Amino acid sequence: MANKGKRASYRTTPPLPFQGNKSIGRKHFLELLSKMKNGNEKTFVDLFGGSFYLSYLVHMVFPNAKIICNDFDGYKERLDNIGDTVNLISLIRPLIKEGRYKRIADETKEKIDEVIRNYEGYVDLVTLSSSLLFSSYTLTELEPFLNHEFYNLLINSDYDKNVDDYVEGIEFTHCDWKELFDEYKDKENVVFIADPPYMNTDKGGYSNSSKWGVKENLEVLDVLKTNEFIYYCSTKPGIIDFIQHLKEHENIFKDFKMQTYSRRPVNKQNHTNGESILYYFEEKTPEEIEEEQKLKDEQIREEKARIRREKSRQNKIAKLLAAEEELKKKIEEQADDEDTYIEPDSKTETEEPDSETKTEETDSKTKTEETDSKLFLKLNLKKLNRLHSKNLVEVVKSKKINFVYLAYSKYFSISPFS
Repeated sequence: MANKGKRASYRTTPPLPFQGNKSIGRKHFLELLSKMKNGNEKTFVDLFGGSFYLSYLVHMVFPNAKIICNDFDGYKERLDNIGDTVNLISLIRPLIKEGRYKRIADETKEKIDEVIRNYEGYVDLVTLSSSLLFSSYTLTELEPFLNHEFYNLLINSDYDKNVDDYVEGIEFTHCDWKELFDEYKDKENVVFIADPPYMNTDKGGYSNSSKWGVKENLEVLDVLKTNEFIYYCSTKPGIIDFIQHLKEHENIFKDFKMQTYSRRPVNKQNHTNGESILYYFEEKTPEEIEEEQKLKDEQIREEKARIRREKSRQNKIAKLLAAEEELKKKIEEQADDEDTYIEPDSKTETEEPDSETKTEETDSKTKTEETDSKLFLKLNLKKLNRLHSKNLVEVVKSKKINFVYLAYSKYFSISPFS
């Protein structure tokens, strides 16, 4: 499973599950990046890397930008062992007879528990939680996980083991977000990306989530004082109210803009699950955006024209190959006709054909040569050169070689089409 949409040229979800990943709001994030000026010349610092999905999208848009991603939650280790995860799930899947979203019977669960306990490879409990625990519940310790009831939430296909494109162009670090922030906060052309754990939400899938509270959320607000940033927060009552108050009355933050969108409800009881992106960076002018759009449109037109030319070229090649095959058959047929010569009976005196018969045979042979030559030379030499049909090109170029000699060259163990 490549995790790509039918029309998307990029991954629409991370390779492995991660609670709170930003795949649902990817279009909003990409829209912000499209407004950013000189993105390829900047350094992006992803303070809370999570599943690296935002860093991945940055690399897709700005392939020459420097990207620092803080892998505080150990997602890179999970990706490095994705093969083991796929293998473990392949052992669990055949054991489950219950339908999707149905609770797994105790007898079946015991078999699954045994498989997991005895598995010698890497055990990714976050992915297993996504596959067997209901309602986005995540457990990261083995015993609590095995003591929980299971549901059939397995995906129908395997996770894609090839994740090279997902981590390409990203430099990884593993440290407290404040250390990374202090390292880059005074440097030029730095864009901070902050997607911290949200207040009043389940944080079971995050490392050290029990230590994350109001104090920690307020400390991250220092990001809003920097020159360029993209900051995520929930629309639930809490941190967004502090931010709005401090912006309006204390004037300690940049005059950021805000974009809000709705997420899917985590469960039936939670009907409102919005997300806000606060951002501040140097944006392109309307003229620059218009010029960039014109350039993209021109590139799209050129690509479509290239595709049309390639299709036309392939059609010509197909026609020439068909003509070549037809010519080969004609040569073989003529060669077979020549092979039908019958040895005279040794006891019978061979009759010498008269001069009139010789003349008729010579005229017939000459006509055959002329017909075959015309058929052969109908193939355009320039087209053949352009389409690299080497076999026929060499034969056509050898104008001094008699065509019929080539047709019957098998007598000399030579094939013009070899």
